[in-house]
Amino acid sequence: MKKTYFLLFIVVIILILFQIKPNMKNAYADDNIDDIQREIEKQNQKLNKKNKELTQLKSRANEISGKIKALSGQLNVTKSQIDTLKTEIDSLSKNIDNLNNKITIKNKELSDQKVARNKTLTKLYIIQKSPKLDLILESTSLVDFIQNITYIKDFLNTTYSYIGKINNNIRTYEQDKKEIEQIKVQIEQQKKDLQNMADNLSSQVNYAQGTLNSLSQKQSALSQEKREIQKKLSELSKKQKALLEEKTETFTTSVGDVPTTGDSHARADYDPGFRKAFAAFSFGAPHRKGMSQYGAKGRAENGQNYKDILKAYYGDVEIKVVDVPKNINTDKGKMELDGKYLYGLAEMPSSWPKEALKAQAIAARTYALARIGWRTGNTSPSGTICTTEACQVWSSSKASSSSASRWHDAVKDTKAKVMISKKTGEIFSAWYASTSGGYDYKYTSLGHTTKGGWDTKCGSKDCWTSDAYESIAGSPWFYKGWYKSRGNKTCGRSHPWLTEKEFVDIVGAAVLYKGDKDNQKHLSQPDAKSCWGESINDTWSRDKVRDKTGIKEIKNVKVTYSSGGYTDKVEIETNKDTYKFDGDDFKAIFNLRAPGVIHIKSALYNIEMKK
Repeated sequence: MKKTYFLLFIVVIILILFQIKPNMKNAYADDNIDDIQREIEKQNQKLNKKNKELTQLKSRANEISGKIKALSGQLNVTKSQIDTLKTEIDSLSKNIDNLNNKITIKNKELSDQKVARNKTLTKLYIIQKSPKLDLILESTSLVDFIQNITYIKDFLNTTYSYIGKINNNIRTYEQDKKEIEQIKVQIEQQKKDLQNMADNLSSQVNYAQGTLNSLSQKQSALSQEKREIQKKLSELSKKQKALLEEKTETFTTSVGDVPTTGDSHARADYDPGFRKAFAAFSFGAPHRKGMSQYGAKGRAENGQNYKDILKAYYGDVEIKVVDVPKNINTDKGKMELDGKYLYGLAEMPSSWPKEALKAQAIAARTYALARIGWRTGNTSPSGTICTTEACQVWSSSKASSSSASRWHDAVKDTKAKVMISKKTGEIFSAWYASTSGGYDYKYTSLGHTTKGGWDTKCGSKDCWTSDAYESIAGSPWFYKGWYKSRGNKTCGRSHPWLTEKEFVDIVGAAVLYKGDKDNQKHLSQPDAKSCWGESINDTWSRDKVRDKTGIKEIKNVKVTYSSGGYTDKVEIETNKDTYKFDGDDFKAIFNLRAPGVIHIKSALYNIEMKK
């Protein structure tokens, strides 16, 4: 019975043995399992590093080829660009050579690995052919037998993995060698393309050098001509500037003692009697800083008191009674500040609302004291103030006229009151003007910065223009077309409207200026001689401007405004194209080219078209 069990055990063991796969690493092999595993890991690391290098080099090669292709289509390739590419190609070539050397070394390693692989396969073959009962016979015990079986099974798995890695390395090497050869061919082509560009550049340089040598022979004669041209342009610029100053007459204006009744011909609803008709209308007039006098009138009519009005225009201020001097120095002699001087200021009509008059009195007093040098720490200044619009307009008749009693009362009611900046604790120069067009520019004086912004009932542009305080007050300068000089010169024109031919000319001039700002010297108004008696010979005629641009018809005009209170863009659709102009640029060309005295007064303006 015991003999039978023993024979069964032997059969089971033999069956187990025949389930074990042959391997190169067992009792008959030369190396151990740990050495094989370390070798596999080492080869994997080398393979990953080499693959990363090759991928980077392929990417660089393609990038350089792309650069060369892009430059090949250009006419203005520079030596610097060629030198940069040459440096990149040389660096790539060097890296490829280095990698190729590594691949060569790798090939030797693979040869050694092939020998090891082949030896292993031979030994595996021998193991396969070895009698399976040898393990039983060589084992000293059942435990020893089982350990041999386990060892052989682990060894076989590791060895097969190693052989697979070696085979994969051999395949990868062949592919890498092929890709490196392809990159080498690509580099050689890059060098040829780069040399062609260099040769072309050299030809261009030689041609340019020859041209330069030819031109240098004429330099002496041309330099004198250049000086004459520059002198001519300088004189022309002065003429243009003088003409513009006479035409636009930028000045600081206030309402004055008696407000203007307006000019119906300067209104947008005036009919010039022809179509198409075009006109530029300005919102307000310079300088648009500080208190708007018509704005103060509108605010007073809407129930605001003088404190509300002053804070709306001058910002964070407080109204205080201070130690003002009894008399101040003027260019007409010494005058009592809160008497003869302020009584005679012809800056606001006496018929206006009382709160507006009080705001005007305090602003005027603050301005006068700042002008002569009064400060909270210096209450006895020695400065002098002028009595013209350059400072504040003063009228002797108003100072003593009973018709100005409401104004005189406003001076008395605000006696010694000035505005003090909460930021500095000091007075500042309180500017004011007739009309700002619904937007006041902020400014800084003696460290105090005024509020600025939209002068409307809603406090923003959302209700401009209908609810602008100046519009509510009926300012004749709120929206006006300017076609007269201050001295009422009109050059024979009775309104600001332009014919389509005249406006086409201005638009054409703006297009030419936009294309080349040097054209400005040719874009003075065509009727300068008849209007101003000053001829500018280099001025292009309307026909020439039309021929240069091809613009003959205006189809539509669109104006957009900035939230900062100025005209941002002027868009004009013509028979040729739709042109967009910067607001300041269009204003400059309009004033330079427009006929007669027609001009844009403010940076906030509109262009109207009657079809």
